[in-house]
Amino acid sequence: VDSNRELEREVRAACEGFILKTTRVFLDPILAFLAKCNSLPGLDEKGPDSSDTFAQLKNQSGSFAAPERVHEMWAKVSSGINEDLATIVQRMKIYISKQSSCAVLIRPIRAYFAEAASELLSVLQTRYSLEERELIGIDGASVENLLTTIDGIVKLPERA
Repeated sequence: VDSNRELEREVRAACEGFILKTTRVFLDPILAFLAKCNSLPGLDEKGPDSSDTFAQLKNQSGSFAAPERVHEMWAKVSSGINEDLATIVQRMKIYISKQSSCAVLIRPIRAYFAEAASELLSVLQTRYSLEERELIGIDGASVENLLTTIDGIVKLPERA
């Protein structure tokens, strides 16, 4: 009985490690961007340079906040999902034959992505103008497309 519990604990830890590592493969660029945005004063905060700091960063071409760089970050995330996640899932299927077992491991990754993308959309909405958001090219439809891609990679049934 104790060995069974120990085995269960080890399997659970391995699965959690896999989920975290796999999530970081393609989610790190979004998380880094959000962390930088959240470290800057908000638009509603009072005081000198509260909204000016971010506006200056957006206008610097090499800055993380420049619309072109945000667009590049999204392209990197898309590439990670389309290439890296697909490769990871293909390798995983060598060892895990049941599609439902693969889905159990991928669903949390999908949920983490959905949560981060939602926060990203919120930041873009509050910190960028409509013209800048159009240049960046991240909207609800592009997020849904990547979620559908994740579902297709692991063959998850679509959710309503």
